[in-house]
Amino acid sequence: MSKLIGLILITFLTINLNAQDSLALDRQSRRVFQNGELLNKADLASTMRPNKDAFKHLESATDSYIFSNVLFGLSSFPLGYTVGYFLVSQKIPKIMFGVGLGLLTGGIVLNVRSKSQLQKSVDSYNSGLNLSASRKTPLELTFGINQHGLGFNLTF
Repeated sequence: MSKLIGLILITFLTINLNAQDSLALDRQSRRVFQNGELLNKADLASTMRPNKDAFKHLESATDSYIFSNVLFGLSSFPLGYTVGYFLVSQKIPKIMFGVGLGLLTGGIVLNVRSKSQLQKSVDSYNSGLNLSASRKTPLELTFGINQHGLGFNLTF
């Protein structure tokens, strides 16, 4: 019976090791690297989740980026309509042009904001890595859910 319980524990428990290394951001491509390896969105979120401030900025950057893409998509119809109407009648429909320009400007502003929030997120995470006795312990072992299932998380 104890062998069966041991087999079940070995099957379902995983060990997840997280080394706390600094992150690097390529601002042009919005890619984040750790130790020279590209982090995907899920890995980046799981890396930043222990640092509340960095994770808050990451969520804000993600929300701004998504909403800026929505505004870019929405601006295409009024601007396209304006161009088409101008080609046919040599007149500019001012209301459609204004709406399209407003949506495009809002998308650009949110895109710039998302880049700055992503930079703040990376900077906040990197500044939180200086380990001091009052803030963090250099070695942390927790039990919980990770990306591989239920198991131990060792952060060093």
